[in-house]
Amino acid sequence: FERENNYMFVRARVDGKPYRLGFDTGAPNTLLVGAQGRRGDQETETVDGLGNRLKLYIGPSTVQLPGLPPLNVPVMRAPIFPAITEGNRAMGQQGDGLLGLSVLGNRSFVVDARRSTLWIEK
Repeated sequence: FERENNYMFVRARVDGKPYRLGFDTGAPNTLLVGAQGRRGDQETETVDGLGNRLKLYIGPSTVQLPGLPPLNVPVMRAPIFPAITEGNRAMGQQGDGLLGLSVLGNRSFVVDARRSTLWIEK
C-alpha cells in the first residue's frame, strides 16, 4: 500500500480500470467517486460526512488487488462525494474513492505499517 498523511491507499482494478483507493476498514463496499451509475445498478441515497444528500449507484463489479484473483463484489458509484474529494484536497492527496471490506471475500488482512505492506490471507 501507499501511505499518505497516515492514510492507506491501495492500487486496484475495477472492471479492468486502474484506481487508487483509500483502504477503509469501516466501508462494507468499494466506492468509486466521480463514477456514473451503470445499467442495472440500484439507485440509493445517502448523506456524506459534510451533510450533503447524495445519490449512489450500486451494482456488481470485478475488483482485483495486486497478486490476488479477481472477485465479483458490489461496488458503489457516486457522481460526486464532497466529503471525500474535499478531504483529499485538504490533505493534498489524490484518491479515486474507497476500497471496502467486501474485496476480502472470506479472507482477512494484515498491515505492517513499518514496511508499508498490506497483505491478504485466508
